Amino acid sequence: MFGLLLAEETITNINWVDVLLTVICAVLSSTGVWSLIQQKQKQAVEQLTKDQEETKNIKELIIALAKQQVQHACCMYIARGDITNYEADALLSIYDYYKSLGGNGSTEALIDQTLALPRVTDARMDKFTTIKND
Repeated sequence: MFGLLLAEETITNINWVDVLLTVICAVLSSTGVWSLIQQKQKQAVEQLTKDQEETKNIKELIIALAKQQVQHACCMYIARGDITNYEADALLSIYDYYKSLGGNGSTEALIDQTLALPRVTDARMDKFTTIKND
């Protein structure tokens, strides 16, 4: 009976915090846990790289589409021989975004030529523009 009483006292005197910390340390120091963490980290890096490449491609697509839109509009206005204030304002807006995204200045001469065209009035649209005739 004395042995049973001693065993019960020993069980109740166990410091459960120490046991818990020991178990946690043992689990964390195992190679399986670290292998899993490294695998998850590698997957996250691969996904980030993929996302960055996709973002870069989307940006390049937007630049190409904006350039095409600006060039098309410029050619249309030059062929027509004039431009409204609203059209000039819209054209400059797209061109500014194109430049801010990293578009080169290959369309700058075309923009200058287009903006030098005679201005015509379109009262329906000019109320939406920020450009005013001098």
